[in-house]
Amino acid sequence: MRRLVLIVATAVVASAGAALAVVPGIPAPVVNLGQPEDLRSALIAVHAYVEKRRAPLRPLLINVTTPPMPTAAQAIVDSHDPLQVAARMLATVRLVAHAREQAEAVRAVDILIGKRLRERLFKWLEEHSSCDGEEEKKVAEGLKAVFGEDKPDLPDPGACSDFFPYSNVDSPSTSNDVTIKINADAGRRFEDARAKVDPQNWALCSPGGWKKTCLVEVRNGMVVIDSNTGDPKCQTSPPAPGSGYLDEILFEDAVCEGKCQIKMLLDVDATRTGNDKYLLQYNWKQQLSGTPVLVVDDGHLKITKDGNRVWVDSEKVVGFTSSSNAALVYAVLGAVDISAHLQRLVCCP
Repeated sequence: MRRLVLIVATAVVASAGAALAVVPGIPAPVVNLGQPEDLRSALIAVHAYVEKRRAPLRPLLINVTTPPMPTAAQAIVDSHDPLQVAARMLATVRLVAHAREQAEAVRAVDILIGKRLRERLFKWLEEHSSCDGEEEKKVAEGLKAVFGEDKPDLPDPGACSDFFPYSNVDSPSTSNDVTIKINADAGRRFEDARAKVDPQNWALCSPGGWKKTCLVEVRNGMVVIDSNTGDPKCQTSPPAPGSGYLDEILFEDAVCEGKCQIKMLLDVDATRTGNDKYLLQYNWKQQLSGTPVLVVDDGHLKITKDGNRVWVDSEKVVGFTSSSNAALVYAVLGAVDISAHLQRLVCCP
């Protein structure tokens, strides 16, 4: 697959007769790739930037001018192409494997995966150095490792006296869905936990997961847009967190610990049964922006009182437009302690 990508990239950046550039005395063609306009052109720029520094294509690409790598990286991150997530990983692997001594490449990787993960990746590579010549494979292994170790910073165990979770991630081969199930036994009063897991508090309790969450205003069946921000307008007098409400619409600006930025609308219902059960249900309504593109974002979060403790049951299903995005998200989530994200809500001070 990598050989095919390089052949395609080379064909695009080389003009007619460019192959003659490898013949002594014949100059390499001068090609300016210009500013990337989409995911494909941004990836070609990354490949050209890397290959012009490596044998055997260096003589052919020596006179190819590439856009700044931070520009190419930003074009990849901003793309709405279904392969955007995979492209971020591919560009990261190529730049780190072959150009991490270049400040320009380092800045690009910071855009692709975030500075914190990039620094941890570099540290992992230093600790696992080898001379086997398979640098891209080593970087890919390191990238998987640091994603797997990337857990939210939590006071242990937060406002709970303790937190005992069990989690499972599954992705059926017959669909583009990823299912995330988490159960937990937590030492916290039911009344306190119920208010904190309300989606209105998600951004407050888990700022690494969400930049903003709120119930939105609706007029004549239409979501009201804030003229100052362009985002849905938050209700000025929303229901109290943890209370019951039906047929509300939630706006979430999710940032996924720096791995995404997705703005979504979800239909949400929150019901209370007596003084010992709370059930939050949500369903995909509309994706406003960001990648990867979701076609399903459904789930529930149930809390049951058990004396001075609570039992938490959470299930979330996310569906993608492509199997490649589903496979990548499944691989990343399978290596991450996702229960820590639920702990951040349940045990929020």
